Amino acid sequence: FTYDPSLAGAGTDAVYNYSFNYNGYHFIFLDSVRENNTGHINATWLAGDLAANASKESFIFLHYTVTLESVAIPEEILREVTDTPSGPIDMTKIDLDNRSAFLSLVSSHEANIAGIFMGHIHDNSRYYQNNINVPFVRTASTIQFPVGINVYKVYSNGFQQMFYKLPYYSEYAREFITPEAGYSDDYWEMGALGSTYDRNFTVLYSEVKVPPAVKTTAPAGGSTNVALNQPVIITFTKQMLTTDTQNAVTISPNLPGLSYTWSNLDTTLTIAHSNFTASTAYTITVGTGARSKDGMAFASASATAFTSGTSVAPAPPTASIDGIVNDITDDPTPTLTGIATDETSTIASVEYRVASQAGSNWRSCTPLDGAFNSNIERFTFTITPELIRGLHEVQIRCTNAAGVTTQSNFTSYSFYYVGFRPEIGLKADGTEIINGDPIKSNPSFEVTVATDKGLNLNNLKFYLDQTAVTPTLTIQKNNSTLTYAYYHPTMTDGSHSVRAEATDNQGNLSSKEAIGLLVQIGGDLNVYGAPLNYPNPFDPGGGSTTISYSLSKPANITLSIFDLGGNLIAKKNYSANQPGGKAGYNEVPWDGKSDSGVYVGNGIYIYLIMTDGKVAQNGKGKITVFKR
Repeated sequence: FTYDPSLAGAGTDAVYNYSFNYNGYHFIFLDSVRENNTGHINATWLAGDLAANASKESFIFLHYTVTLESVAIPEEILREVTDTPSGPIDMTKIDLDNRSAFLSLVSSHEANIAGIFMGHIHDNSRYYQNNINVPFVRTASTIQFPVGINVYKVYSNGFQQMFYKLPYYSEYAREFITPEAGYSDDYWEMGALGSTYDRNFTVLYSEVKVPPAVKTTAPAGGSTNVALNQPVIITFTKQMLTTDTQNAVTISPNLPGLSYTWSNLDTTLTIAHSNFTASTAYTITVGTGARSKDGMAFASASATAFTSGTSVAPAPPTASIDGIVNDITDDPTPTLTGIATDETSTIASVEYRVASQAGSNWRSCTPLDGAFNSNIERFTFTITPELIRGLHEVQIRCTNAAGVTTQSNFTSYSFYYVGFRPEIGLKADGTEIINGDPIKSNPSFEVTVATDKGLNLNNLKFYLDQTAVTPTLTIQKNNSTLTYAYYHPTMTDGSHSVRAEATDNQGNLSSKEAIGLLVQIGGDLNVYGAPLNYPNPFDPGGGSTTISYSLSKPANITLSIFDLGGNLIAKKNYSANQPGGKAGYNEVPWDGKSDSGVYVGNGIYIYLIMTDGKVAQNGKGKITVFKR
């Protein structure tokens, strides 16, 4: 937190402004509420923060609204949020009193502001303001208007907002919303939500272009005694165009036998070679020809220097993790221990990451004896930030004194965090289901229950359309801490709901439900929503694009790709109930090649999702190919 005592006092600027960097992005939280409840932001603090982080994409969050398109907002909503039941609506109650200064500041930094997220109106809508090319999003509140969860997925060329309204009495609300003073758990779970069909939506926001940069290198700059067979590993801040970037990387003096591999969605380049020359100073340079997948080139060259040693390291060090009792914990920040060993050198560092959390960075472990300086080392780490309930996986990598690091096949360990009551997983045909998902008419429902307090099997219940079907549950596995149960119904055409309930041996009850599950038996195939592909535009030389769509029922699918002249470029076939032809969500790749194996040229291509010789309803999309 940043606190400025000169701003203290009634009616002055709010003073609790803070920001942080995470996974290459910059997040800014503005305390925009004055003590007299008027809206104001500390423009001086914000200007300094944006200037200091001009190389990063920034996301700004504040309570007061900035966009005031009154035409787009129902009058009854404006009257409610401004507390003006009659007479002219007092917009000053929801606006910033230094709005023009804020917009001017945003305009001058629009190249590195990805989005601005505001409260008060809560219509979950995006707007652009005064020709500023930055999206302003009025984000839903949890207790005013529709109760829901906003999820933002950040990509190198933009970000995607997904809003999910929550069902009555849903475990989803309990999972994601923490009760505050004056509000019970039940209150937070009882939102009036609207129909299944207008509950959820997705919006893709325009890109914000920030040049890529080198995030880390291995060997690190200034390293000495680097093992002769240590690969060169460069991690970038954005997804990169692989060919352009490889051509822009030089190693001096030259190394024989270079080979290149990319990983982590083309953000990590590993360069293998036929060993460094002993006791030699090397420089790795990434030139300005390196480009990210959104077309941005390096702003300036990046160089890293190190010195090789005299020996070859035969293998990286290895590690093992001491497990949690029964692999289940009720601690949201559990502490784990383990042991690292190396056959030829000493342990230099041990790191962990939570592999089950997207974007999790490697974090340092602590040596139990105070220092990493021998070939066998005990270590410990406490997982932060707090875990959400469910199954998690942690991974370990080790580096020895010769600079050799674990690069693949990381030591991993999986466990459940369950909180104070049983944790329930609910799947259909092996896939987690959420409200409104299409499923096939004869699904296999899987209920997984994890608890550290023992499970009362007599109280393990499953409901289909509010009817208990407990006697037909098949218990496949039960060891008092982890239980797998299955139910195989034949379902009718239409909308259905399912709910699982479990009670542990201390009487703590949990439930998990999914409503509005759509079963279609007859009739034409429908694609729910618009099919999408990412990246779009995409460069076939830099990787594939992924086409995603949601089917109303299982079907044998033909995905046909045409140019604008109507010529068939490629045809892909997917079987019913298999990836590409399943009821519900599907993802299929296209590498940008025609069926003859030739990369297509720049332009727009049409794809059709077809079954039984005809195009499915809503089964049409566009792909833009742009070779850089």
